[in-house]
Amino acid sequence: MGHCQGILPCWDIAVEVFGLDGIILPMQVPSAVASVLPKSQILLLCFVCQTADLREIINCQRCNEWYHLDCARLAEVLRDLIDKFYCSICRHDSPNLQTTFKSRCRRGLEHLDPSSREACHKPARGLLSKYCSDWCGFDNVKQRLHTFAASGGNTDLFWDNVKHAQKPEAVVLSHDPLGSVTLRAQSANKLEPPRAALAEVQRHRSAIARNDALFLRKCLLKLSIDRASQISQCGFDGRLCWDDEFVADRGSAIIEGY
Repeated sequence: MGHCQGILPCWDIAVEVFGLDGIILPMQVPSAVASVLPKSQILLLCFVCQTADLREIINCQRCNEWYHLDCARLAEVLRDLIDKFYCSICRHDSPNLQTTFKSRCRRGLEHLDPSSREACHKPARGLLSKYCSDWCGFDNVKQRLHTFAASGGNTDLFWDNVKHAQKPEAVVLSHDPLGSVTLRAQSANKLEPPRAALAEVQRHRSAIARNDALFLRKCLLKLSIDRASQISQCGFDGRLCWDDEFVADRGSAIIEGY
């Protein structure tokens, strides 16, 4: 036994060089620490079986213990779909805690055998896409077209319906009078009206900022002239040389001292 010098200087943790050229780390190692270590060089002890090997392992978000996926009764193919994992002990202590999963790629969901290793088990890209990648999307649509054509469908009519489709570029959040929120993916052409409205608001804000800066400059100039007449000498003030953006940011603070 030795100490993990240089790797975990904040934890006096005993480690053992394993036969698989790895470092066995005990339980209660923070996931943030384990994530910075090369995966090929660390082996975390599973809380259930108390062994360290090359099986997939996951960290409980509450107790910070580590579990092999099979020891936690989770299929290995789910590793990329797990969002937040809570172990059975933590779920028993706090029933409101539940392991959550990300939305799965549609190609995997529509596979002939969704639970097989051949099916895609990657998470979808959120509201912008039901697929994990463009390739999965293309392949799934190709398979659906083949099925459609094999059942006697006219693919030319299908093309007429989708040839003008555009790729979603943003997610729009809408509020209705009842307080509910709706999220929708929008393509570029549907984003033009809100973009134009936003540009108009930005132009209006810029005009207001310029007017504010002009008003402050006039005040500063008047104060400088009055001061010059009182002291019978040049009343030049370096603040008169500040640009409009800086004057607008400082606001009325620029006339302090008069």
